[in-house]
Amino acid sequence: MRFNITLLALAAAVVASPTTRSTTSQLHELAIQTINSDQCKLPDPGTNCAGATMKDVIVEYPKNVSADTASLILGAVKTSGGNVVHDWNTFGFSAFVPDQVLNLVKTYGATIGVNVHENACAEIPWCGEAPC
Repeated sequence: MRFNITLLALAAAVVASPTTRSTTSQLHELAIQTINSDQCKLPDPGTNCAGATMKDVIVEYPKNVSADTASLILGAVKTSGGNVVHDWNTFGFSAFVPDQVLNLVKTYGATIGVNVHENACAEIPWCGEAPC
């Protein structure tokens, strides 16, 4: 009899306790809060010294790019006031590039297989964990 009373009391306590959200729901909420926090905002590309609007991009070279071609593209970005964040040598680079120069890189790049991607980190918090 004592066992039944204990079991009923335990069952009543479990039923009366508030339900907890699933782990997936909690993780999703945490991710949203992290992305929206001030510490995790992506940097604003801003403008270069001439006032040209910059874009946050990843430039991907074709597989067999020559060093001269990579140097030409990277040099154009740097001399135009662009800010190269990462240089991956034969793969490409990520940078804040002035709009006009980006159009030139895209046009020239289309002839040799260069791909220009908008930086895909917009959904990844800028808290040191971002892979890009």
